[in-house]
Amino acid sequence: MSCSGMPQTKKDFRPPICNKLMFKNQLSIMFVGGPNTREDFHLNPSSELYYMMKGNMILVVMDAGRRREIPIREGQIFCLPAGVPHSPQRPEKESLGLVVERKRYEGELDGLRWYTEFESCDELLWEKLFQCHDLGKDLVPVVNAYKNSEQIETRVPLPELMARGSKFKENNSVGNIAEPIDLAPWIDAHLDTIIEKGSLDLYGIAPSLEFSVRVVAHSSGTTVKFPVDTWVYQLRGTCEVIVDTNAQEKGGAE
Repeated sequence: MSCSGMPQTKKDFRPPICNKLMFKNQLSIMFVGGPNTREDFHLNPSSELYYMMKGNMILVVMDAGRRREIPIREGQIFCLPAGVPHSPQRPEKESLGLVVERKRYEGELDGLRWYTEFESCDELLWEKLFQCHDLGKDLVPVVNAYKNSEQIETRVPLPELMARGSKFKENNSVGNIAEPIDLAPWIDAHLDTIIEKGSLDLYGIAPSLEFSVRVVAHSSGTTVKFPVDTWVYQLRGTCEVIVDTNAQEKGGAE
């Protein structure tokens, strides 16, 4: 994507989420700007791919029930497995990140969650599940509902959370969250293999087995076919993307 296709003004990043949805089909492509800090945790049934284009951020996650901070620095890429509660912190002014998620399946619900203490995350305070179609828009009424709740003042958890706990199915697998990758050095270190094979998967298959992140390098005239919804981000040089409309009508893509 050229810079002209990215959000450029403050109005593109309205709080409380500061999120701008750019494309949506099987994949949702979003840009998220800073500064923005928050104390809610997003409960997402989808994996999420982060790429910090400008500035740095910290992703606070609940890793197998324990609070953990993951710094994602400029130029780094990171894949968060599905079902991991997370709270993106973007304190830097004019920071810019790319976030990719998949479309929600029928019946899937996202959620927002608050803990009694953000720094420890020992006890659930407030939580609401909802259908998500546009993250930047659908989270706002949930945030507002929390701001108008008794819990924000009393810090006493919702009775149903105290009685039954969360209804969201968390990913509590230990050690399933990989560290962020410095993308440019990774490409340089694997460039010979990428050129020889034509492409190389950054993660193999994403931790939740939902998508692949592939670095592609081909000589002029080489055609690569992708039978699934594909997001192309050009890092070096140029490429040409040809869409086969006949394949699209038959339910495929090229």
